[in-house]
Amino acid sequence: MTRAIWEDDPAWQPARETLETLLLAYDWGEAFTALNLVVKPALDALFKKAFADLALANGDGLTAQLLRESGVDTARSQAWSSALASYSIAARPENEAIITGWEDRWRPAAERAVAGLAAIFAGAPVSPRTSGQGTYR
Repeated sequence: MTRAIWEDDPAWQPARETLETLLLAYDWGEAFTALNLVVKPALDALFKKAFADLALANGDGLTAQLLRESGVDTARSQAWSSALASYSIAARPENEAIITGWEDRWRPAAERAVAGLAAIFAGAPVSPRTSGQGTYR
């Protein structure tokens, strides 16, 4: 069942396409930039913030708390990834244009992935928007 959702559910297709395409990014710098600076932060915001808001709005405080607590790992990941990118740019200023180019290339795919998955939230009994708990993005 899970595999069928991954392969066929329309809401998951932009995320699947993004992650499977990411597997083909053979340049380490591009793969790092795409995953750690673009795709993962976008999906983390959806799952660890918006999904936590949705869980709380629907009376699932435990899931909300677990997702928010895992935000510590998200913050750590984002901090070291940003530090590495900053170091790379400081060491070789020409890296800024390269990293920015990769970010620009991958951002639309990450946004499509988030939008597709966020659409699933519309089927929840209570929306965070109507409950005052937060927003989808």
